Amino acid sequence: MVMQIFSSEIAEHPFPGSERNIRVLATFRGATCGCEYAESFVLLKEIY
Repeated sequence: MVMQIFSSEIAEHPFPGSERNIRVLATFRGATCGCEYAESFVLLKEIY
């Protein structure tokens, strides 16, 4: 898992950065767009 690179940001559940919570959130986001897992992004600036 990529988050293992940032080991200081991972803690046990119920910490928001727990591996369990990261997987659950990725599963939820994937379900909303028809994928197994997904990550959300916010568009900060749109260039035409």
